[in-house]
Amino acid sequence: MKRNLRIFIALAVFYIIVALFALILLGGKSSVFNRDRKSYGAKPAALTQTVIGESAEVAEPAATEPTGDVTDVTTTVQEPEPAEPEPEQAEPEPAEPAPEPEPEPEPEPEVFEIRYFSFRTTNTQPDLRFRTGPSEDASVITKLFPGTGGYITEPGNEWCKVVSNSGREGYLSTRYLAVTELTEETFPADFIDMVEAPTEELTAPQFTTLLKDGSETEPAEGDALTEPSAAEDATADTETAAQ
Repeated sequence: MKRNLRIFIALAVFYIIVALFALILLGGKSSVFNRDRKSYGAKPAALTQTVIGESAEVAEPAATEPTGDVTDVTTTVQEPEPAEPEPEQAEPEPAEPAPEPEPEPEPEPEVFEIRYFSFRTTNTQPDLRFRTGPSEDASVITKLFPGTGGYITEPGNEWCKVVSNSGREGYLSTRYLAVTELTEETFPADFIDMVEAPTEELTAPQFTTLLKDGSETEPAEGDALTEPSAAEDATADTETAAQ
């Protein structure tokens, strides 16, 4: 009898210990009854989606909100919005060139009338140089004696183109001439076609104070030429004798 009681008590204690251990296991977090999606070893259920007419694709597991004591921190990375393209800057229009000023019309050259003149040389020595051009650098044709006469075919304030009575053409310095104005009728017909109009206004004293009576004008002070050299005298004598 005592022996059976001991066995009964031992079995009761054993069952009580097993029951307590089972309660501890069932009440702990590792119990299968207390597991959730975030528990260790838990796997989210995979949801499938069937699309008619297309191949079935396995849907990605839906995001679930954290439950229990486990905190799920999800970092959402926002993709940067594409930057709007900057508006293209319009190229500046090239500045219009300033209108060029219209050139002033060139004044028409003044046309002078043809005038007819005769002349006599006023040099005091037989050394007035008769040249091939209206310049002191022009070559000398001959040297004229005082009182040599002829006709002006192109008058000028510094130089006159002349023709001698013998028909020789050349240039003489105006300041050594005594000028007389003639009419077209009194001008020699042999030389009238050679006369040209002046290219400038005649302002030299020889043309502003013309001889009317054929008297000779004296050259201005300082206008006399220098004495000719011996070689020039010999040349002048030879050419004068030939003339």
